[in-house]
Amino acid sequence: MNKRYLFLLTLILIVFFACRKEFQKPTWDIGVSMPLFNASLTIGEIIPDSLTGDGSDSLISLVWENDIYRFSLDSFLSMPDTSYKYAAYLDSIELGTMNIQQVVTLGEVIDAAGLAWLITDGSPFAIPPLTGLTYDDIIIDANEYFQTMTLNKGYIDITIENNLPIDITNLIFQMVNSEGGDELVLDTFDIIASGSTETKTVSLAGKTVKGSLVGNIINMDSPGTNGTVITIHYADALVTKIKVYNLEPYSATAIFPKQNLIDKGDKIYFELGEIQLNEIVIREGKLSIDAYNTVADPVYFTYTLPGLTTTNGDTFRVSGTIDAAINGQASVLHLIHDVPGYKLDLRGAGPVERFFNKDMNGNGIIDPDTINTIFVKALAGIDSTGHLISLSLQDSFIFQSALTDLVPEYGNGFLGRDTFSSSGSDTIEIFKDLLDGDISLEDALITLEVSNQIGINAGLFIDDLSAANEETNESASLQITGIENPFLFSKPTDPMSLTTPITPVTKRYTLDNSNSNANHLIEILPNLISHGISFYINPNMDIPAIGEATDFIYYDSEMKAKLDIEIPLSLIASNLSLSDTFEIAVDSNSIENISNGKLYLHVVNHFPLAAHIELFLLDDLGQQISELEVLSNIGAATYSQILQTVVAPDISRLTIPVPDAQLDNLVAASFVLAKIKFFSMPLNEYVKIYSSYSMELVLSADADYRVEIK
Repeated sequence: MNKRYLFLLTLILIVFFACRKEFQKPTWDIGVSMPLFNASLTIGEIIPDSLTGDGSDSLISLVWENDIYRFSLDSFLSMPDTSYKYAAYLDSIELGTMNIQQVVTLGEVIDAAGLAWLITDGSPFAIPPLTGLTYDDIIIDANEYFQTMTLNKGYIDITIENNLPIDITNLIFQMVNSEGGDELVLDTFDIIASGSTETKTVSLAGKTVKGSLVGNIINMDSPGTNGTVITIHYADALVTKIKVYNLEPYSATAIFPKQNLIDKGDKIYFELGEIQLNEIVIREGKLSIDAYNTVADPVYFTYTLPGLTTTNGDTFRVSGTIDAAINGQASVLHLIHDVPGYKLDLRGAGPVERFFNKDMNGNGIIDPDTINTIFVKALAGIDSTGHLISLSLQDSFIFQSALTDLVPEYGNGFLGRDTFSSSGSDTIEIFKDLLDGDISLEDALITLEVSNQIGINAGLFIDDLSAANEETNESASLQITGIENPFLFSKPTDPMSLTTPITPVTKRYTLDNSNSNANHLIEILPNLISHGISFYINPNMDIPAIGEATDFIYYDSEMKAKLDIEIPLSLIASNLSLSDTFEIAVDSNSIENISNGKLYLHVVNHFPLAAHIELFLLDDLGQQISELEVLSNIGAATYSQILQTVVAPDISRLTIPVPDAQLDNLVAASFVLAKIKFFSMPLNEYVKIYSSYSMELVLSADADYRVEIK
């Protein structure tokens, strides 16, 4: 158009609009084309990155991985609470040995015979036969030992030493309590030759003995010197020695000597079945000590665990004193010690006895090593206060300790032989956007990976591995051929350090078309994977000799079984469905005046698969409003089987009629849902899907648009 015509057209329009009446609203229809959305569809936008892998050649793989079993220290090793108890009752308290001596001189014998007027000290004389001599109320004072005692067991030795120049015959000795006159001893010495000693032992069991005693010689005879003249020495004597010993009282009021109530080496044993521990390092745990004292005297104690040591090698030892009981009310001591960080030697008394070269538990030998055993040394006793103390059979000192809530940070030894089973189901999401359809996979890999940080040899047996598609009700179970099941794996190296990470032993078992029906499990597009496995500790292994086991475990170490499914997208597809949702980018106000319109879907397809597409209009809540009718399919990109890649995309322009009745739905829509069904063309050739492939979609409107001048 030349300038003259342009000027003339402009002038006409000015005149037209300047002269029209106010109520007139001129309109006209023009042809327009406007985009509704523009999107690029890739595998990454259909399937999350977390579920895909991109190989070195950019071939896309669907990847699903899931831990199906975890095995750690608390799975099989639980340290039971243990306790040690010792009670020292009154019958194990010593009253000591009591020695009392009484003397009868020759002068007293001559005086008792009525011969003192005739036989004088220092004179020569032949002593005639003597009969019927008695000596009453020989005072025996034992109050420095006891005031009274009723005995469960006890003995008294009466020893008579004859230092007289004459033999003594038919000596009858009696001992009674001075208070009450209860007879304790009555015994006869037939003959005690001059210069000799005779002893009689009498049981005191069941008798009550007072501290004030009286001894009586109720008869004593002598043949004299048989006519032989001797020099008389009044100081020559008949010596009576009384020894009271091995006393176990029912009750007593006594001055008790210093003594140990407990001096005992003992053991605490952990019941752990086949597990044999040499040592553990404690992560958590408590040692409690409780003592009860009904003795009316303070009790001191020392409790030692020679095998429980700090990181500096210091032995655990606790000492204390428990107050005396008051008015029969027991005195109680309660102590709790936290023991995290301590090392606990579980080889029993052997290591300690070898270190000290001493029998410490009283069995007469230096013990060999054992397992699961703690050696304990308990010592408790009383000091002699010099005061009289009243005790009864019910009086006791009870000592007990307990190791509770033990959690090992580390342990070594033999961790047993056992089997653990596990089963479960896991949702698999890599196919959730593949709504339906059939695929034939060129290859699929199922990998079982075992990572072992625990110091045991073990085996993992796949009892069951199955897949299910709950939409189609299809299922399949894994069949394994030609490889080991159970899968055996060895232990890692012990770093011998609580701070050095354990390098796990990792073993992978790949199941593919060569040794299983792995493809079949995947081709049903499962949404559920179910597994059942059995886990074996030290399978086919004999229990090692004590000291030869090399198993170990750390608190944070674990054995983990992981199932990986990897599907390289080299496939033949039939009605393989994908879906995605796009936002409409044009304001609905701008299309209110559209009429006689059509939508066009411009597609640039780089996938080597043909496709049929369905479009659905959705409101802002994602609810379907209506379906848009797409009149043709999307062609597949040109694929080279020689190069195994796409060499040219397919470009399609698909028509979508939009009658006026559909325009209201288009105005109301906020989103478009695209459902794309892919299928292979030709149907019998595998094609590979690379991460660079995409499908560009442009939805545009071609329509008459009515312009109104307001």
